[in-house]
Amino acid sequence: MYELKKTLGFFSGTALFLNIVIGAGLLILPGIVYQQVGQDAIASWILVSLISIPILIIFTILGIYFPNSGGVTYYAEKAFGNIGKSFATLLLLGAVVFGLPSIALTGAYYFSAILPFQYHFYAALLILLPTLLHLFSGKHISTITTAISSTVIVFIIILLFFAIRDTQGIEAVKLPHINNNIFDLLSPFMIIFFAFTGWEIGAHSAEEFKNPKRDFPIAMLFSFLITTILYLTVAFLVQQEENITDPLTPFIGILKKSLGDKAVLLVSLLATLIVFANLFGAIWGVSRLIYSLSRDKIIPKYFSLTNKQGTPIYAIILANTALLFVLALDYYNFLSIESMLSIAGQNFLILYGVASCALFFLSKKLLFKIISITVVLIMSIIIIFGGVFLPYPLTILIISYVINFTGNKN
Repeated sequence: MYELKKTLGFFSGTALFLNIVIGAGLLILPGIVYQQVGQDAIASWILVSLISIPILIIFTILGIYFPNSGGVTYYAEKAFGNIGKSFATLLLLGAVVFGLPSIALTGAYYFSAILPFQYHFYAALLILLPTLLHLFSGKHISTITTAISSTVIVFIIILLFFAIRDTQGIEAVKLPHINNNIFDLLSPFMIIFFAFTGWEIGAHSAEEFKNPKRDFPIAMLFSFLITTILYLTVAFLVQQEENITDPLTPFIGILKKSLGDKAVLLVSLLATLIVFANLFGAIWGVSRLIYSLSRDKIIPKYFSLTNKQGTPIYAIILANTALLFVLALDYYNFLSIESMLSIAGQNFLILYGVASCALFFLSKKLLFKIISITVVLIMSIIIIFGGVFLPYPLTILIISYVINFTGNKN
């Protein structure tokens, strides 16, 4: 069987996107940003979230008009042919295969604070458990997705309640300096922007929505709003706390006022749960990309086989194997978490540019073309001035040409 089941609606789709997008960065990034820009932190978060909206719109439009499990690779193929698809596929595979193990390691670091042990073992469990859920959940997958996301959100809200309870009130909000210019506010752009990545993975699920034209954009919008509100809330709380000793764990310091030493346990549990949810959603998206590549005969068709519930089991197993392999490379010191995040980050940036260019060529509507040009300009500025090693995407492009040439020759 080669068909995915249409199991997602508005609630389950929103839950899936939240699982993919909300990561342990929720508890880390606001502290790092505050350390860099101080009282300007809230303004920086608001500004970057506004800049992210056109990117979200790009993937929403593409998902509505071109719902396909291939996601951005499918959009690149429709716009630029096989070379475009190869280019996007290599970038996306590189982003997720190196990015997801780093997320698993982050969760493992937190969990080892509760129960000390080899953190690579915990990271492997955080990859294996979501994989097993996907393999054996079948038709109940949308229910499980909603349950995981709901648990994470409820947990976050409860901890935020305790944190907000001890603030001095809205009148005490520290506002940014009026004299600071927009370039100062954008200085932590790359750090904040990492919080708004993930919808490109969610785009792979568009084909599984029961009503993609109605529910897919609503799920995108609501997940973006919820994510933005959560990050702004944590950023606000960090900004009110004057005695943050460790910018990587600001939430622990904030909660110690209310919960004492229990704050370490609760925040560690929350971080582990967030990472689990993040990996659960991301493995879904990666397996659908592998399924799409197999269905299109780019990789062996074996990986497009599904079970009776429409689950691409062999694609999920392949995704799991690749993630565990990269984790093993880190264990044997062939990689580091910093290098994994660096590869993943620049790949995502370039992919946003690819998706924007694809929309420009695929759409005949002037408004959509204006939006795509806007995002291409934003991504180009970030790529040029954001430290991306330009020979890297050029190398990927050359490899794409080689793949396409070899395929045509055969």
